[in-house]
Amino acid sequence: MQKLKTILLYFFILLLPWQTRYIFGEIFYNQQKIQGVDFSIYLSEIILALVIILTIYDYYSEKISPCHSTISCDMVSTGQATHSFARNDKGKNAQNDKEKKFTPNDIDHSKPNIHRTKSLLLLFLILGCFTFNCLLAPNYQFVFFRLSWLIEAVCFLLVLKLNKPKIETISWLFVFSGLAQSCLAIWQFLTNQIIANKWLGIAKQNTDILGTPVILENGQRIIRAFGSFSHPNILGGFLVITILLTFYLWLSKKEKIALSLALICQTVGLYLTFSRGAFLALLFGLGILLLANTQHKKSIKIIPISFILATFFILSLSTNNLFLKRFDNVNNLNRKSNATRVEQIKNSWEIIKDSTWRGVGLGNYQMALTKKIPNQDVYFYQPAHNVFILIIAELGVLGLSFMILLFAKLFFTLRDFAKFDFTQQYFLIVFLTILFLGIFDHYLWTTYSGLLIFALFFAKTQ
Repeated sequence: MQKLKTILLYFFILLLPWQTRYIFGEIFYNQQKIQGVDFSIYLSEIILALVIILTIYDYYSEKISPCHSTISCDMVSTGQATHSFARNDKGKNAQNDKEKKFTPNDIDHSKPNIHRTKSLLLLFLILGCFTFNCLLAPNYQFVFFRLSWLIEAVCFLLVLKLNKPKIETISWLFVFSGLAQSCLAIWQFLTNQIIANKWLGIAKQNTDILGTPVILENGQRIIRAFGSFSHPNILGGFLVITILLTFYLWLSKKEKIALSLALICQTVGLYLTFSRGAFLALLFGLGILLLANTQHKKSIKIIPISFILATFFILSLSTNNLFLKRFDNVNNLNRKSNATRVEQIKNSWEIIKDSTWRGVGLGNYQMALTKKIPNQDVYFYQPAHNVFILIIAELGVLGLSFMILLFAKLFFTLRDFAKFDFTQQYFLIVFLTILFLGIFDHYLWTTYSGLLIFALFFAKTQ
């Protein structure tokens, strides 16, 4: 049972980047589908449900088992136990070994961890507040659907705490996922199209369709790589995480040649997303890693960093500096993209002003935007590209309180950074990088895979 649970848990982590799902409901505005607002169940959700059930079964089996003690079952059944005392200073056995009668009620079960109990109470208190927020939202059906994601994220966090999967195995799974996504990204770039595949959850993308993320080069529309995700920025953020975990294995393992090749391949995939936010997040993560006081010398860290920078440099030369053009405000597409981002932030603050205390409801931001600014094209109604602003807009004071608690806990964790071992330090750096990604986009809050990946790395920093 334990082996099956472990296999399913690792399989679930491996499935996180893939969007295989069954859609059973959609929301439309002016007879056009609002992107990102639908009812669906993911294949990975089914796997997670099995893992949760097996974890609950194992947990309560151990709790009620008569052998759940350091004292053997034979001793319990006879009501006797022999207590051996330590050797004395002369190395001889202590004399007069004693026997003591006792009943099973005398077994000293360990007291529950007070810190863990408080954390659980806090998590369920937050979920209770979210549920109350759901009752006030205009579209309560979608709110409860999104609330189910949050409950799954909390359950996943608890599963990780109880099962304690190996950090090394999780890292390798992300490396393999990053390689698969990078190969898919390279193929998409070379063919300049995204072919639909319902089994992999990939939607068709064409450069001729308005709103498709592209790069303009001499009048040619070049598609940005999606991988298996719904947008290049999400693929970019995911590859930032896989690159950092490949870096972690490179520093701690002997397979440096294979990991170096994996690092280069994933860097190519990241480049082809042309995601500015992901690129800045990678620089942020690598910068902290280089400056952080860890057990590895800076000269060792520079080697894999040089692979990443060299790959970016070579690709930039071979593609006529396509990536750098994403930062050029002279380009019409970039100007439009920047103006849209600024407009989205302004719109979100207007919505926050209207619903400061309770917010517009979990997952209701886009619907609220249709009422605030009606009669726009459907692709206008997007979430604010900032996780923190979006949470406040949807949850009001509750969302603000949630973020204050998160950053307060993070602050106290960072105070003890020097006391952590290398693995703890590294995963804390990865988590900080994920938070940095949240400044530029919303998918850590609005997508199932983003929310569960956030929960995974939050659990590993505790």
